[in-house]
Amino acid sequence: MHLSTMSVPPRDRLGTWLEFYGQKLFNLEIEPFGDEPFRADVTLRSLPGVGLSTGARSNAHYRIRQQHLKNAGDMVMLIAVLAGRGRSVQRNREALTLPGQAVMMLTSEPAIHTLVDSGRYLSLYVPRAALASIAPGFDRLLVSSIDAGREALRLLIGYACMINNAGALASPELQLGLAAHIQDLLALTLADNGEAVEIARGRGLRAARLQAMRADIAANLHLPGLSAEDVARRQGVTPDYIRKLFRGQGTSFADYLLELRLLSVHRALCDPRLAAVQVGVIAYDAGFADISYFNRRFRNRFGATPTDVRQAALAAR
Repeated sequence: MHLSTMSVPPRDRLGTWLEFYGQKLFNLEIEPFGDEPFRADVTLRSLPGVGLSTGARSNAHYRIRQQHLKNAGDMVMLIAVLAGRGRSVQRNREALTLPGQAVMMLTSEPAIHTLVDSGRYLSLYVPRAALASIAPGFDRLLVSSIDAGREALRLLIGYACMINNAGALASPELQLGLAAHIQDLLALTLADNGEAVEIARGRGLRAARLQAMRADIAANLHLPGLSAEDVARRQGVTPDYIRKLFRGQGTSFADYLLELRLLSVHRALCDPRLAAVQVGVIAYDAGFADISYFNRRFRNRFGATPTDVRQAALAAR
């Protein structure tokens, strides 16, 4: 679900947001402050046992008061600040959060969360009992700033944002798997030992690291000499670890890189906006330095030459 005040006439934006988002969806009080016009843009997703929310909003206090608790669920809420600054108050504790940091709160107790300076955020909601089973003692971190230097937190933020930006997830198996990975990474963010954390370390952390590596490869696809060593240096792991992760997916780093480049070229050849761009230029932009090698690999992969694929795509329009 995507919600934005931009779809509402300016005079109705605050009232609509207070009623729909504040009362109907989350059962809380919203108090804007400052001189800027009220705005909010939020994407919500529900997975089995995990809720996600990402977005941006103008300065406002979001309050859970005593009267809101009658119908409140017993959830743990992790709020990561992506831009701006956050302030959280609960249990007579206060935490300030900067970009990359996070704070953990409960939905079953009075609380205040404030986001300022053109704030952007990611929120995760997990049943308290479920988190307690995989991260015992997590409540020691309630309403305290969780440092941006924690690798698990960094991976959790990236993985959750990737999921929330994805399209529809129709497969129940996929939804269950993604939810499990998020819970695993959350457990790793909050705990350092225990059998359950070791399970999480083997499952959620691998998935998030693999996603981070795939994103790194996609962002640097245009570099002809891109190697496992380059990615490892940026991700803070060893090249052997990267190769092991891809082997666990039934492929290799080199084969995955080649497949990504070939698919990138194929998409470009099928794009009528790029019909005037030479095939060699498209191949070079995808990271192929040797055109003969590219042509051979492309034909092996798609059963046709690049020119044939382009002509067929244009004729089909």
